[in-house]
Amino acid sequence: MYTGDADHYTQVASSRVWIRGSEGLQDVSVSGVDQRNGSARLQPDSTLHSTERYTSILEGVIRSTPPSVPLFAVLAYQAVHFPMQVDTDLYTDARCQSIVEDRLIDVDVDNRKIVCGMLLGVDRSVASICDTIKDTRSWDDTLIFFISDNGGDPRWGSLNLPFRGHKDEVWEGGVRVPAFAAGGFLQRAMEAASTQPYVSEALMHVTDVPVTLMHLVGLGDDAVGLDGFDQWDAIVRDTESVRTEVVININSATFRNGGAIRVGDYKLILEWNATVHDTVSEVMSLLAESETLPSEEYIQALVQQAMGSESKKYLFNVAMNPSEVFEGGCEEKEACTSLYNDPEFEDIRVVLQERYDEVAREALDPVFKWQDDGPLASPYLFGGFWTEWRDSNDDPFAVYGLSDARESCTVFVTGCGDGDGDGDKNGDGDGDSTTNGNGVAASTSTSTDGTLSHSPNARGGMTNDISSPDYVPMSMRAFLGAIAVLAVLFAAHRAHTRSRDGERAFLKQATGNFRYEAL
Repeated sequence: MYTGDADHYTQVASSRVWIRGSEGLQDVSVSGVDQRNGSARLQPDSTLHSTERYTSILEGVIRSTPPSVPLFAVLAYQAVHFPMQVDTDLYTDARCQSIVEDRLIDVDVDNRKIVCGMLLGVDRSVASICDTIKDTRSWDDTLIFFISDNGGDPRWGSLNLPFRGHKDEVWEGGVRVPAFAAGGFLQRAMEAASTQPYVSEALMHVTDVPVTLMHLVGLGDDAVGLDGFDQWDAIVRDTESVRTEVVININSATFRNGGAIRVGDYKLILEWNATVHDTVSEVMSLLAESETLPSEEYIQALVQQAMGSESKKYLFNVAMNPSEVFEGGCEEKEACTSLYNDPEFEDIRVVLQERYDEVAREALDPVFKWQDDGPLASPYLFGGFWTEWRDSNDDPFAVYGLSDARESCTVFVTGCGDGDGDGDKNGDGDGDSTTNGNGVAASTSTSTDGTLSHSPNARGGMTNDISSPDYVPMSMRAFLGAIAVLAVLFAAHRAHTRSRDGERAFLKQATGNFRYEAL
């Protein structure tokens, strides 16, 4: 999945794009199917909720894999993510319907009942997967990690109490999530170490999971240089974590370098008036009203206006004050106060700030761009699916008009295939991509600071003739970029016969938006 917010049953995701053309600025809604298994596109099955369908696919893999063959699987449920949809039998469960409004808790109760049902669906599916493993494979050789990706959003019925904050924020409520390890393999290891089941407060990060698994299967040497740590002994023996710090997030200069870092028990937060998510939404709305794309300087001024002129800084002992209370009022100030301006903790603040600045300097340059990519990424151009829309050279497929060989044709070519003109549709040009949740940047992965990175593996080539699928040399790219608008105009009457009327109309509207030099 690329967009992250597709309908749980139809798997159709919609997004708004703004088109500037001869008819002025237009606000257009585009939709497409957003579901795949690896690189293979999946046709939706509207009878199944996404949780049930993903479970069914994985169980099929488990049953079809011989027990003697090692099996590694990653299952990333869309639940409990928006949109709020659930099967009736789960929603009407007494445990969900017993939820009542509490005037002291700011949460959407109606959505909370739906979230409850969605989570019950996940619980039921995980139990089913475990039963499938026990029926077909060795449970004693099975290890399961179950992890959430971020804190919930109260608007959609989630609560992160007793922690402050929510999704999109660096408070503990946005980044500290429930997780557990299970399976017969872990049970045997804990019994050998005389360890009883327990709840751990050890400092761990999601990057520790793959490194831990690599060490378990004898690939520890390949894990050298990765961000994670081998936490197996800490998990099995309930000992201290080998990790001493977590870089929670550090935004790029585009978003004022805000973020948070934890070293030991202390956590430093640099916060602005608006999150990156809210800032991007506000600035994009303002840009959509402009007749042309403004200068970078003007855009950065809009960012500063949205985020505010002064940052807020906090320092907490999150071991003593996990809720990050800063109002004071308790006997032990570390338990209810921000320590940032406290002279007694100046040395600690300096250490964390220096480490924060060091990591910021080591960060890669962001590839985030304020650009009009909405029409270029439209599913109308890619067989009705959300998919990659730029190649490995960052050129839009829609501009130079070649099929990307992913089992569909763009509307700009007369042949559909793998780039050799023979109509072969067996190209595998799907690059892996991480959900970004914004519905428009369909082939990008997004960090908490909004930094986008394009999929590096998508295939595609340039053409001398817009109706020909033959590649042209790299030296021709600049020339073809100059005639890109001309190519789009020709595309109106050279569209592939599979193009729908809606695609033709969309291209006609979008012509005025293809300013190649701005992309």
